[in-house]
Amino acid sequence: MRTFIAFEFDNLLKQRIALIQDKLRRLSIRGRWTHIDNFHLTLKFLGDTAEEQSNKIEEQLLDALSSANAVNLSLDNIGFFSGDSDIRVLYLSLKGEIRDLQKLNSNVEDSMAKLGYGREKRSFSPHITLGRNVVLKDSFNSVKELLREDCNYNFTLSKISFMESQFSNGKRIYKPIKSYSLTKASI
Repeated sequence: MRTFIAFEFDNLLKQRIALIQDKLRRLSIRGRWTHIDNFHLTLKFLGDTAEEQSNKIEEQLLDALSSANAVNLSLDNIGFFSGDSDIRVLYLSLKGEIRDLQKLNSNVEDSMAKLGYGREKRSFSPHITLGRNVVLKDSFNSVKELLREDCNYNFTLSKISFMESQFSNGKRIYKPIKSYSLTKASI
């Protein structure tokens, strides 16, 4: 099974992201768009995972997340990873408690390394994928400016899940195997 570890989003956040994504669709010639149910924030991609590893992963995550707090973030703006002739990945960047998010990512990386999962070579770049292979009708900067106000949204992430990625009826489906609730830090 293919697995990853990610923050899951509540429905209000998913709806806000879908609103931004819908505007982007209308400003694009083409693209493959992330389904609303699949919006998440990846902390660690594990890849092919033997089912017998599940319990060990769950135990390591429980330990890694035992003292973790919920993270307060805001949508920042759209960004992209470029491809040969298009936008390979169009995403929403984040701002707020990024250092706390990076520490969580580091704890998850450390815990999975104990089980033999390789550490990510690239630095952690928290983002929410909106679409892939996107071709915009106008320049990226003009589209980014049009969406600036829509990205003004604050939220708290408090649920991390060990997820399975399945392909069913031509659609990618993400299913939580085990979820962990983070405590909300007192202000």
